[in-house]
Amino acid sequence: MLMAALSALNAIAIDVMLPAFGLIRDAFDLAADATDVSLLVTFYMFGLGLGQIAWGPISDAVGRKPVLFAGLVLYLVAAAGTILAPSLPVMFGFRFLWGLGAAGPRVVSIAVVRDRYQGDDMARVMSVVMGVFLVVPAVAPTIGRLVLELGSWRYPFVFSALFGLSVGLWSLRLRETLPVEGRRSLRFGTVVDGARAIVRTRSTAWATAAITFAFAAFLPYLGSSQLLYAEVYDREAQFPFWFGLTAVAMAVASVTSSRAVRRVGSRRTLNFLQSTFLALAVGYVAVTLWLDGRPPFAVFFVMTSLLVATLVANTALLNSLAMEEVGRVAGMASALIGAVPTVLGAVLAGFVDQAVSDTVTPVALGFLGFGLLMIAVTVPARRAAGDPAIDGARMRSRSVETAPAKL
Repeated sequence: MLMAALSALNAIAIDVMLPAFGLIRDAFDLAADATDVSLLVTFYMFGLGLGQIAWGPISDAVGRKPVLFAGLVLYLVAAAGTILAPSLPVMFGFRFLWGLGAAGPRVVSIAVVRDRYQGDDMARVMSVVMGVFLVVPAVAPTIGRLVLELGSWRYPFVFSALFGLSVGLWSLRLRETLPVEGRRSLRFGTVVDGARAIVRTRSTAWATAAITFAFAAFLPYLGSSQLLYAEVYDREAQFPFWFGLTAVAMAVASVTSSRAVRRVGSRRTLNFLQSTFLALAVGYVAVTLWLDGRPPFAVFFVMTSLLVATLVANTALLNSLAMEEVGRVAGMASALIGAVPTVLGAVLAGFVDQAVSDTVTPVALGFLGFGLLMIAVTVPARRAAGDPAIDGARMRSRSVETAPAKL
């Protein structure tokens, strides 16, 4: 649960403050339709992406806890700077630093899971961690609305800082998970060799591609759901309630997936999840096209909730698969597996977002198209990892665990 809380820091830092955009525009005398405020997210994401690439190798060299606390300190300092900033440009600078700080706990949360667990145990724990990572963005805007009722546009940022401080205090109980003998040099050549070995580990490369397509399928729902509820179904006032119910479905799917892994193993669970997702996506597209992009609200809500819930559970197991064979460079691997799908997934999702207007058809087609790609690249990932259900034999790829001593 501590690792899940660390993974939630990013969603809290981004999504809690989204409802405050209007008040921020008023505070800085911007027009009602000014897009400048959206750069608060953009600068944060820049920091998050660059920070993961830096923190990953550092955590492999000095251990997980120094990176965790260095990131948390920067997270809190940047949050304070954002709260007290006298102008938007100053806020942008502190948001970039905020993202840099948040990248540390993000990398550490996945690396610690890999340090402690392997195989089905890792898949079970990852289901909980990734479930929280993807569920929190769905409920964070509602938290932001409630905090704004207290008055100032600064309060959502204060809430984010207090959440970070609480997680930091909780983290004091964490023991170092990377022994001294398992640490790696920070020399440039060593870092490059490690990155090259990760890319050449086929199960990791293919699983990262699958995670990218999973993010591309998920993000259009996250970004366009408010528009669909308001414009297609005229339920803008009810949006937080229905959005919250979908988040509950995502949480239930994560917990259920974790228990299924314990009972039947990660391979069978992943088979079931991907088969279920494909059947739901095909059915959703068929119904949506048949009804000219406007299925009844009950159908829209149930189908989208089931699809995103199944997608969250899929993503957790794919993360476990991606991390399985790169334990020796878990910090760097966590960074790459976090940064690449986030950036590329957002780019791919943008094509769907631009097509959304007054029907749910683009979102439905996005679920199916990206879902098919996710399933397609999962096959070689599992084959490379020696999944007998795919390959019929134990065929291990050349992994970082068995790479030459120079690594």
